[in-house]
This record gives sequence, structure tokens and C-alpha cells, in this order.
Amino acid sequence: MDAGVAAVLGTAVGAAGTSLAAILTGWFSKSQTSRQLRADLEKSEMLIRAEREKTEAAIRAEQVKSEMVIRAEHLRSRREPRSLAYSEFIGCTKNTQTMLRDLWHQQLADSDQGEAAYESQRSELQLLDLRAARVAVEGPAIVGSVALSLASQAWTCYYAVLHIGPGEQSMEHVHAGDNAIDELTEVLDVFITEASGALDEDGASRGH
Repeated sequence: MDAGVAAVLGTAVGAAGTSLAAILTGWFSKSQTSRQLRADLEKSEMLIRAEREKTEAAIRAEQVKSEMVIRAEHLRSRREPRSLAYSEFIGCTKNTQTMLRDLWHQQLADSDQGEAAYESQRSELQLLDLRAARVAVEGPAIVGSVALSLASQAWTCYYAVLHIGPGEQSMEHVHAGDNAIDELTEVLDVFITEASGALDEDGASRGH
């Protein structure tokens, strides 16, 4: 091989080496850039996912807060009418008891009160019916049931007292009449217990 050929081959080999090095350098650079892009993309996706989860958590928290406010308002709007209905029924029941006891002792004394007085007594019992019905509407069922039962018992007591006949005024009969009226107090105590429990439950639910 003469010197000219050797020089040409040397130049070709040098050029090929340089080109290969350039190609390898470019490939590695491209590969590194690709890895960097993937890393940047994964980081961006993580940031986007974290931000989305943060936003969703904030939305859920706001929804829970709104539901709590709505529920608290609902319980307040239910508790106040219940409390009023219960207190009105209790007051009316006590008035009815007083009326029945007065009627009972007037009947024992064989005192004729006149139709106006009897009409007033019936109006008091009718008002008790209305108060009991209001309680039944406000609920809960157990409280309404006790109220309606008490109103019915008051009417039974009224007619029993109203129709006392001559010769039925023995001490035993007197005590029986007093006991019948006193039983209204026992039923009223049951009502108060159930009503208080219902209001306490409303208040506890509201607190949660």
C-alpha cells in the first residue's frame, strides 16, 4: 500500500470515527432529553393530581358543611314548633284537670251549674283535643300517642263525673273520682318524659 492510499484510508477512518462519535453523542443526548421530558411529565401529572385531589377534598368539605347547616336549620325549625306544641298541651291539660276537679266537687255538692258552665267545660276539653292533635302532628309518634290517650281519658273522666247519680256520694265513690282525675297526672308525667326525650334528641342531633 503506497503512502497515498494509506493517507486516504486514514482520513476515511478518522471521518467515520468522528461521525460515529457524533451519532452516539446525539443519541445519548436525545435519550437524556427524553428521560428528562418523561420525568417532567410525571412531575406535572403528580402536581395536577395533587391539586385535583385538594380541590375535590375542599368541595367535599364544603358539601359536608352545607349539609350540616341545612340539617341544623331543619332540626331548629322542627324543634321550636314541637316545644311550643308540647308546652301548650301541658298547660291545657292542667287547666282541664282543675276544671274536672271543680266539676267533681260541685257534682258531689249536688250543685247545678247551668248549661253555660257545662258548655265552658266542654270547650276546655275540645281545646285539649286540638292541642293533642297538634302534638300528634309535630311528633314523634310515641309523644303524639300519649297526648291523644290523655285527651281521650279526660273526656271519659268528664262524662263519669258529669253523670254521678244520687246516692253515689259515699267516701269510696269520692275517692274513686279523685283517683280518676289524679290518673291524668300520671299520664301527663309520661307525656312530659317522652316529650323531653324527643326535644333532647333533636338538640343532640343538631349538635352533631
